[in-house]
Amino acid sequence: LDMDAHGIAPSRRIVLEYVTLLCELGEVETATKVVMGTLENDGLVDNRTLYRVAVANAKAGDIALAKQIASHTSEHISGLSRRLENIEKQFNRPFVAEERR
Repeated sequence: LDMDAHGIAPSRRIVLEYVTLLCELGEVETATKVVMGTLENDGLVDNRTLYRVAVANAKAGDIALAKQIASHTSEHISGLSRRLENIEKQFNRPFVAEERR
């Protein structure tokens, strides 16, 4: 975020809004970098932000990264765990070819 360049730490709300926008635009990798960078710099990341980025990564096929991001929530969020499990099941579903007539 440009705020960093000016020595201003972005608030959790700003990070949430920015990450939400990035995910909606399909910029999951950038959203993930923002979250991971904030966490690495001892910044606080809202659970809603972690949820958003974890689900976006799962939908993009990176279940392992989604689970890693989810592990940073301040408490266990059963809805997030179920959501990731459901997405993972979709990716692990065996392919069934349509029968030819």
